[in-house]
Amino acid sequence: MAGTILGFQAGVWRSGGVGTLLGLVLGLAIAYRFVMKSGAKPLPTAPDTTLPSVLKALYLQQAITTWAIEAQSYDDEKLHAEFGRFVREHQPGQVLPSQTPGVVKI
Repeated sequence: MAGTILGFQAGVWRSGGVGTLLGLVLGLAIAYRFVMKSGAKPLPTAPDTTLPSVLKALYLQQAITTWAIEAQSYDDEKLHAEFGRFVREHQPGQVLPSQTPGVVKI
């Protein structure tokens, strides 16, 4: 829109058609440049996001999903015991075990 106004104010193209076209092209070029410059900026990272922590999170997400599906039929006592085993086996507070870098599991 600002480009259209600039085109009208240029003086030479007061007839409107050429000025509108020039203003539209200028406005689109400015908008395109703004979008491309904004899109080139990297997104901010969350605190403490390192490759090992992300790999551990992916590993735990897959493991807890499988475990939760299996645990649907457990009674309270067995659920508590099995969750304790899960925590000991997968060690959520430790870096290892984790997913191998470069491996995609679905």
